[in-house]
Amino acid sequence: MTFSKEALISRQLNWDLANWDAQNKADTQNIIAAAKANGNIYFYLNNVRDPAKPIRLNTIKIVQPSKELMLVINTEESFADTISARNYIKQDIDKKYGMVLYSENEIHQLQKQKSIDTMTVKDFKMYVTKMLHFRIEMDSLSKLPGSPDGLIYYGYSMMRNIIGQLGYNPLIANDAYNKFILRFKNDPETKKITEQLFK
Repeated sequence: MTFSKEALISRQLNWDLANWDAQNKADTQNIIAAAKANGNIYFYLNNVRDPAKPIRLNTIKIVQPSKELMLVINTEESFADTISARNYIKQDIDKKYGMVLYSENEIHQLQKQKSIDTMTVKDFKMYVTKMLHFRIEMDSLSKLPGSPDGLIYYGYSMMRNIIGQLGYNPLIANDAYNKFILRFKNDPETKKITEQLFK
């Protein structure tokens, strides 16, 4: 995702940062206004191809300045006009959840972390523990009235974010991730806890 003063441009990539699809075109949204409130940044957007569509509101939370942002998923998105969007923002005080967006420098730092092929059994057990705690949070979110869109993407995001938090490079292709899981599934010491990830 790239921000400018006038537009928000997003393109879907694989986890190893390769293009998701050769035909994958960037999605461009015009930024018609922005506001800071409740510890968040709100972008009022309209579609370049169809400006008559309702105003979209993207909510961004700064996690670590110059390093890490969160694209919030538990927020209303479409509004008839800027007045209704502003009224929503005034009351938007819920805890936020969403996908992490890293700065370019932070991406380079993550890529320099240890290879996932070198993950120890101790660290893998910690990975599983963190993922199981996260699953409880996901289950709670899914039961909320008006459960937020994008929960599945949030889940995929956390599978990788936790790897990064443990000091390993999470920016790897899906095949490499699957090989990593299979390694611990085939290890008698970690077979049972690996199976807990997929229950």
